[in-house]
Amino acid sequence: MREPDGAVQQDSADSVYLKGDVANEVETEQIVHDASVMSFTAGSYSSYVQVRGSVPLYWSQDISTMMPKPPIRLDQADPYANIAALHFDQMLQRFGSPIIIFNLVK
Repeated sequence: MREPDGAVQQDSADSVYLKGDVANEVETEQIVHDASVMSFTAGSYSSYVQVRGSVPLYWSQDISTMMPKPPIRLDQADPYANIAALHFDQMLQRFGSPIIIFNLVK
């Protein structure tokens, strides 16, 4: 989309959407089968699901600088963490409990 001054406006790939969706979400599932049983129809299975994605907040980074890790700016106040709550509600609906969260932002 073009602005009146000719600048191109685009959604940030590192932003959170109003419905609690996050950018760059990747889901990986590992299914483990009991190796002591020689049949796929017998034995027990377990599954481990890992989901990674952008932080569920309103944030951005200035990618015009050539710094390896541009600082993260919080763009909008969300004192009650409404967007993060929507995101984790969706996670609970999709995967159930427990959900374990790791903060990888330094």
